[in-house]
Amino acid sequence: MTNSSAVIKTNPNHTAATHHVIHSEMLLFKIKSLQDLYKDEVMTIKDMNKLARLLLKHHSPATPDPLKQYDICQNKLQVGVYCLTCGSLPLLRSKGAWICPVCKTASKDAHLYTLNDYYLLIGSVITNKRLRWFCNISSRSIAAKLLTSLDLKQSGMQKKSYL
Repeated sequence: MTNSSAVIKTNPNHTAATHHVIHSEMLLFKIKSLQDLYKDEVMTIKDMNKLARLLLKHHSPATPDPLKQYDICQNKLQVGVYCLTCGSLPLLRSKGAWICPVCKTASKDAHLYTLNDYYLLIGSVITNKRLRWFCNISSRSIAAKLLTSLDLKQSGMQKKSYL
């Protein structure tokens, strides 16, 4: 626990929790007591390095699919760029900025937060068409400008291109 004034109470039947949950200022003392308790070396540095290489070799990054996990269809998503001030959806694109129709806040980069949502929900690859759908943009050229401004690596040519 990082808050030093937090009171740690445990269920009387769960006494192990008192040994595993501590305040942050006690962390160094806990590490020292564990070092004193476990003096015998279980693995050599060489063994640990070998294990680290083996773990790295067999590591595969997680590819979570929240839509599948929570059984949500893409067409059920509320699309559009949302207002960072009041949360309304969608913002309108006008003269190079996103304008909130509710609170009238203007933002040049509100689409970046929406693109982050796209990345987390849908994936790391986006096309002009997918950007227009997810950000609720009707103009191909505006979508192309937004994609170009991201300075991402493009693959494919013309209609088949993606970032």
